[in-house]
Amino acid sequence: MLLLAIPVWAQSAAPVDAARLHATRESLQQLMLSYEQAAQSPSLSAEEQVRARAEAALIRSRLQEGDFQAGDEIALVLEGYADLSTTYTVDPNRSIALPMVGTIPLHGVLRSELQGHVEQNVGRYIRDPRLRTESTIRLMVLGGVGRPGYYAVPSNALVTDVITMAGGTTGGSRLTKIRIERDGDRLIGDRPLQDAIIAGRTLDQLSVRAGDQVIVPGPRGQNLRAALGWVGTAGSAIWAITRIARWAR
Repeated sequence: MLLLAIPVWAQSAAPVDAARLHATRESLQQLMLSYEQAAQSPSLSAEEQVRARAEAALIRSRLQEGDFQAGDEIALVLEGYADLSTTYTVDPNRSIALPMVGTIPLHGVLRSELQGHVEQNVGRYIRDPRLRTESTIRLMVLGGVGRPGYYAVPSNALVTDVITMAGGTTGGSRLTKIRIERDGDRLIGDRPLQDAIIAGRTLDQLSVRAGDQVIVPGPRGQNLRAALGWVGTAGSAIWAITRIARWAR
């Protein structure tokens, strides 16, 4: 199973800047290096070394392939050009097509690089373009939420934002068991995801991409249901996770 998180042995080498909503190429390279070093560390168990190698490979793939997948949406606002200011869907070739500008390839582009990349391409046809971009990820939210289904979520959103968009959690949802899956494998969950939620890490910082699933397990047992109660807002979700995590230690 995949557990894309930042364990204790990697945090000091490559800390996550919660104020930076999208991971930069430099920060990802540093994190990948820390995992590669950890994979060779004799102080770690064989299981931890395997995990470190797997996570280094995931980051390496992200750096090479970029963040954008077919079906992702990019909102573009270009000052003075209302006909270009709209939402574009990434096509199967991982590119978007703009009138007057043509095709802008996105293969190998990180979300943190999107605005500069689009500005560079638009600037070939429009002098000194002033524009803003925002990318969204299409995710599925399942389990103990008010409105399960697919949601287009800003890539700089928090996990709790996603849950709130899906109607919040239902009574008795097991917040400490929330997980994110990709193609049937666990991307992150349990304590690493709790820590990420409390730290305010974005979907981008967690390397979430289109097609991933946010799963909120439903109730199991009266004691846990009573402990969680009804949580319907992002702030309450963080509070509940923090309290339950402390209780479980």
